[in-house]
Amino acid sequence: ESKQTELDSVAASLTEAQESSSSLGEKIEELTKNLEAARGDLTKTLSAKEQLEALHKATTDESTDAKSEAAACQQQATLLAVEKTKLEGQVKALEADVASL
Repeated sequence: ESKQTELDSVAASLTEAQESSSSLGEKIEELTKNLEAARGDLTKTLSAKEQLEALHKATTDESTDAKSEAAACQQQATLLAVEKTKLEGQVKALEADVASL
């Protein structure tokens, strides 16, 4: 009878181990699905990050180009102002010559 009790105890332990094993298998499947979903989210996040970095670079490049163009325009405006002053001086000189005639 004690052997039967021992066998019943071993059988109960075995059944419990099988149920626990089955439960662990389900948890592993669930964790695997969650991991795959997280991997997909990470891939999307990395793709979005790469797109943002590309956009940032393009924006920075455009900003640099715009600053360079603005500096070139300012330089041109300065040269034109100098040229205007020279021409005004020449006009005054010509007016003085005409007045002396």
